[in-house]
Amino acid sequence: YHFDVYRLEDICHFSTVGYGEYFYGKGVSVIEWADNVKEALPKEYLLIDIEISDKNERAITLKPYGKPYEILLEKIRS
Repeated sequence: YHFDVYRLEDICHFSTVGYGEYFYGKGVSVIEWADNVKEALPKEYLLIDIEISDKNERAITLKPYGKPYEILLEKIRS
């Protein structure tokens, strides 16, 4: 599931879409501009930060929040 919350005016608007059904159901939820809805994020998640490092290059940083995502990153690294 994809959420783009760039233009979201406040967290109340986000709650009207029933995000909990997506976050805690089956599947993967991706949120662009997640800082705009930080208080609605689950306790455990994987932060994927993509920064422009050059015209044709991107720097990607993965930061786990919670044990399941720490384990996932360990598997990715090995």
